[in-house]
This record gives sequence, structure tokens and C-alpha cells, in this order.
Amino acid sequence: GARVVIQGYGNAGSWGAKILQDDYNCKIIAVSDSKGGIYNKNGIDAYTASEHKERASTVVGLKGTQEITNEELLELECDVLVPSALENVITRKNSQNVNCKIIAELANGPTTPAGDQILFKNDIIVIPDFLCNAGGVTVSYFEMVQSKKLEVKLDRPKE
Repeated sequence: GARVVIQGYGNAGSWGAKILQDDYNCKIIAVSDSKGGIYNKNGIDAYTASEHKERASTVVGLKGTQEITNEELLELECDVLVPSALENVITRKNSQNVNCKIIAELANGPTTPAGDQILFKNDIIVIPDFLCNAGGVTVSYFEMVQSKKLEVKLDRPKE
């Protein structure tokens, strides 16, 4: 299976890891959260990582893994890199060192326009956030529609 790196092991990242592991036989080789990252070239079980994070409030320290920084994680050799936490983590400065075939953007806007141009020149396929995480965008749309309907009701003059 494909070797996968997940930057941001929160709700989206941890569920993404479980789906990739279970349904697509991918090997999760590295994950990170706000406190740091972990790596194991032989793979990290997504459920074990989630259980450890639940107990320790971080993925760091999971038995059988090597601690790495978020910066190192983004540059690991892998098949698929999944940024699933913050905006603007792949930039002009670090995109030249990204070492994957595919980037699947679970986070909103994880790649800057300048970073995107470099990835394109380096033949790295980017699945943009609005396709990769369409569920989140769809829910946001429905929330916006509900909010607009409420505004219309609240703005009606009393008779």
C-alpha cells in the first residue's frame, strides 16, 4: 500500500488515517499534532496512535516511533502527504523539499499559491481542499444557509 504522512492528527487527520489504513491498505508512516510528530518507516497503527493521543494529549511518545518535528514530517519521502491541520503550511520556502507524489489537502488552504506553483513544477499532484474535504465545505454551506434564513426571520418587521 501507499506510504502516507499525516500532518495534523486531530479529528480530520485521525479519521483520514483510519480510512486510508482500513479501506485502502495504506501504511501510515508518520503523523503529527501541535506538540510534534512521530515516524516509523514500518508503519504506525492509526487506532493505536489515536488511543495514545487520547491518553497523552499528543501523538509524541508513542512506543516504537521516532520523534520528529512538523517541518521534518512535511519533507519525509512518502507517496501521499495529507496536511490536515493548518493553513499555509506548504509554502514557497518548504515546497521545494516536499518529497511525495500526491498531496491530499484535508485542511483548508494548507498550500500557499507560491508553494502550489513549485509543487506543480515538481510534478506533485495536489488534490485541493475543496475536493478532498468536500464534506466540511458542504456542512459550512448548510450552516450559512440556515444562518441566512434565521437572519431573514429576525429582520421581519412585526405587524
